[in-house]
Amino acid sequence: FKDSMSFRIVLLCCVSAFVLILLSGTFIITRIENSTEAVKHAELTAAASEYSASLSVNGIKYRLNVPQNFSGTNRRVIVTDKNLHIVFDSYDIENNEGKNIFLSPAISAIYGDEYFDFKSSNLIMESSVASPVISDGEIIGTVCIFETDLSLKHVFNAFKTAVVTIDILIIIVLILLAIAIVSVLVVRISRILSSVRKTQEGEVIEKIPVNYHDEMTPIITEIND
Repeated sequence: FKDSMSFRIVLLCCVSAFVLILLSGTFIITRIENSTEAVKHAELTAAASEYSASLSVNGIKYRLNVPQNFSGTNRRVIVTDKNLHIVFDSYDIENNEGKNIFLSPAISAIYGDEYFDFKSSNLIMESSVASPVISDGEIIGTVCIFETDLSLKHVFNAFKTAVVTIDILIIIVLILLAIAIVSVLVVRISRILSSVRKTQEGEVIEKIPVNYHDEMTPIITEIND
């Protein structure tokens, strides 16, 4: 069977199905990453602006109420004064207070610029955003948000399981289909060979019924004639 044309067709179909599913998965993951970047940009920029507005009203040392973990996402918020000293860190409020940070988001924000960056590596999406805290027209500090999102990795793992399952089902269906096709061909060829053998032995045989119209029909017609 492995040397037959049917086996080659089955193998080609299996490989083609696998490649098609793999390419589709890559396309879907890329689209998810692109849409996620836009969503994160809007979401984190809005959050930074909200925190910044709270600090502008309540003072730079106001303790923010920051959600830590939600739906596979880990968010860290750092607030600095105008000298880039940490006055609030949602990861470690006590130990990090007073330390200097020289991160690109904070440096951009201290000069009055809004900052956003998005990276995706090994299906882990990392976002960072920063916004200046302005009070009475003066920049008094910055708000920096760093977020790590593992939801895409969970989606990919589920997709990979689905791909393996679909591939197995496709292979099984194609093998069964190939076996059925080969079985039909074997029966038809056996009838032709039997008719040829009986003709060679001088026996009078009935014509082979032509029930199909395919590549074998001319052969059967020739033998019947």
